[in-house]
Amino acid sequence: MLFPPVFDCYGAQLGQRKLLPINVEPEIAAYHRQRAETALTVLNSHLAHRSYLCAAEPTIADLFCYGDVAFAEVCAFDFNRWSNVATWSERVTALAGFKAPFELLAMESAELS
Repeated sequence: MLFPPVFDCYGAQLGQRKLLPINVEPEIAAYHRQRAETALTVLNSHLAHRSYLCAAEPTIADLFCYGDVAFAEVCAFDFNRWSNVATWSERVTALAGFKAPFELLAMESAELS
């Protein structure tokens, strides 16, 4: 659902920051951002009446999907707009043993603010 729109948005941002060997036009970046916003809206609707994606308790689907949400956070999306996603994200990150994706990657310090 969130992949590839969120990752395309992230890639466009990296290109705009000159962190990739491509030049990303503002129109293309806006297109990818809009697609990611649409995907987040769908996820927000899906979470409207449930605590987790597939069951009453967290499943691997929640952990997998959170990885995409973490990249949306890097893209500076304001999750106040998607309150169900924000609440779900808080539940997922509060799980015992949870580690954020960038904590698990050797490239943790490579991301620029």
